Amino acid sequence: MPQKKNPYSLEMIKARTGEVTTAFGAILEILKGDTGGTAFDVKLTGPRIADNAVNRAADMVALMTPLLKTLRLNRERMAESAGDGFTTAVALADTLVEHGLSFRTAHHIVGRLVRLATERGLGYRDVDRALVDEAARDIIGKHVGLTAAAIKRALDPDGFVRSRRGNGGPAPGEVRRMIASRERQNAKWERAVGGAVTRIADADRRLIAAVERLSRG
Repeated sequence: MPQKKNPYSLEMIKARTGEVTTAFGAILEILKGDTGGTAFDVKLTGPRIADNAVNRAADMVALMTPLLKTLRLNRERMAESAGDGFTTAVALADTLVEHGLSFRTAHHIVGRLVRLATERGLGYRDVDRALVDEAARDIIGKHVGLTAAAIKRALDPDGFVRSRRGNGGPAPGEVRRMIASRERQNAKWERAVGGAVTRIADADRRLIAAVERLSRG
């Protein structure tokens, strides 16, 4: 179909990544219950699986790099659809908890609200005090009195993301911190791997030189 674009690169990365994680499990199974003898099973199979997994991972990094460099994002479209499907509904439940309700009760109220909104063809932008109070009355028999500002703040996708500032969260500051941390870790690994490669190359040269000396008698 000429009108569609198939994400071949991403499909390949997804498949190969599965091979890599499966290889890790295979290696653990091989190492499990080692007899302590010659470890022939580990020596014969383990390195082959590990080498293949490392090579696959390197190939996928090489494939992912140009993909990310040429990626074009429709920020406006992403912003428009970010809250579709009430993806930020849990924040509204958290807001209800802040107003004295248990999370279980808040969960039921928000669930009822989403059902009412969906049945009426409403999106998260259409949720107002009246709808929240209607859902609350259906569940606990009374309104909860959230302000329009609190409701809007809870359901706003941008505010939702920015409020998740814990470790590993999506808030911009936390994402920047994680990127900087990974870059430092990658630099450390690059130095460690580079040093290991140099030492192995030096050892290979010494080994070859020793063999040549012995072969000459």
